[in-house]
Amino acid sequence: MTWQIHANLLDNRQVNKADVVIEDAVVALPADGSLILYIGDTVAQYRQNEIMNGWKWLWNGLRDRSLVNISSGNIGALLSACDIDRLDEFNRKTSWGSLNVTGNDIGVGMGGECYVIGATEVMEAGFIALWESYLERVGKVT
Repeated sequence: MTWQIHANLLDNRQVNKADVVIEDAVVALPADGSLILYIGDTVAQYRQNEIMNGWKWLWNGLRDRSLVNISSGNIGALLSACDIDRLDEFNRKTSWGSLNVTGNDIGVGMGGECYVIGATEVMEAGFIALWESYLERVGKVT
């Protein structure tokens, strides 16, 4: 089982924190129009600073490689993951439509229909809402 933190994007490409779902479930691809975060089942929750920094690193990799600025319409889910103990470019896995999130991985993803030219800042705000929801509910940060 893998922790998954996910929510649908609203029409303005934002995430309502009240709509964020946090569940321990079998790895699933993000639904169209949604953002998702993954934490593998062997990643200890006390590593929340490393988890947060890893998610940010993965998101920055998607954004900086211009993988979220695709104008060809719905091309399916975009996912990126990496072993939390080996966060580097050689161990990062990025793919469209499938991803093997294993026990020690963390990951980020977005479903199809999330891609909009110039919307990376807005989507980043959506990921921030997911990160904050994780900290508030699981990390117990108040």
